[in-house]
Amino acid sequence: MTLIPAASSASPVQLSLRDRHVILENVLAALRKRFYSPEKLTGDWQAAVERHRPLIESEGTTDAFEKAMGDLLAELHTSHLGFFHSSARRASSRAALSATYLEDETPYGKRWIFQDVHAGGAAAIAGIEPGDILLSVDGREITPPEHPVFAMGKQTRVEFVDRSDQRRTVSVEVARPKGKKLHFIEPTLVEARQLGDGLGFLKIAMFPGMIGVEVANEISRAIEKLGAVDIQLRPSIYL
Repeated sequence: MTLIPAASSASPVQLSLRDRHVILENVLAALRKRFYSPEKLTGDWQAAVERHRPLIESEGTTDAFEKAMGDLLAELHTSHLGFFHSSARRASSRAALSATYLEDETPYGKRWIFQDVHAGGAAAIAGIEPGDILLSVDGREITPPEHPVFAMGKQTRVEFVDRSDQRRTVSVEVARPKGKKLHFIEPTLVEARQLGDGLGFLKIAMFPGMIGVEVANEISRAIEKLGAVDIQLRPSIYL
């Protein structure tokens, strides 16, 4: 997961033209240094930056500036990317829901389809499952390339189509941010269960913290419980 930080602020502030320019350049520099797929930062991306730049640098409010920055980052077509700062009141779906999604064609047109939905996260608690098709957030239709964002410290209504082809609306509650960290409902970090016929399932949602010693210990206990000898990995972690 890649989080692009902006300048921190204890309270909402008005940004000058220079502020907006500097923040945009800092975000672009952070992408060049940290984005997991640098090959995407070529011609089409550079054209998108220049197309979005006038609006980003001219937005008059912080909310409009955040949205304009989010619209630019959406051009990279990844749910693992977001624009946040310490006083942000919104979060990306991955941070807010502990869930990822992919763009695909559906009977409802091009939509976001939930993929990894981590147990114990906000999406799982609300009843969202892998394969569900996102329709709207708080009554506003969401279609790619626009990514949904979620208000922190509030309940958000999420409408989706489940795997039974039934429309459902659930309330998702995102934890209110505290301090300088992006807070969220932390999912179950390590899941392990027997599948039968000598097969086991081990899923690691994330590695919080700088070292992750507790997670490493949980992984060791899970492997011991499963009696695993041969482990096949499906990487889904982006730095």
